[in-house]
Amino acid sequence: MTSPEQTPDPDESLSRQVDEICGRFEAAWKSGSVPRIEDYLEQLPGDTDGNLLLALVKLDVDYRAQNGESPTADEYAERFPKHATVIRDKLRKLQETILPEGGAAPPKTTLSEPPPTDEFITSDRSV
Repeated sequence: MTSPEQTPDPDESLSRQVDEICGRFEAAWKSGSVPRIEDYLEQLPGDTDGNLLLALVKLDVDYRAQNGESPTADEYAERFPKHATVIRDKLRKLQETILPEGGAAPPKTTLSEPPPTDEFITSDRSV
């Protein structure tokens, strides 16, 4: 009889494999090469849910942005049409966490613009 501790969890195994492959993908970027997502997807043919694809796309977007590129969701959706909807949704959410509403960079504040004084005045403070 097999105990529950000896039964491998398929989700945990898949997660570990995704982490390992992403680690190799990231190492390739750090070494100065530009890895192709497709080459790394081949290392996990059973990734039907697209977990590896999404993780690699996120890494790819990050490293390309660091190199001054502006990759788009449409670009990845064209390369991976089977997962186009998920890619667009995930990248949109990622962009929303990075940029405020409207996609514009946050406004810069300068030292020459003092904050409104009412933000610093409290009711229990005597003048």
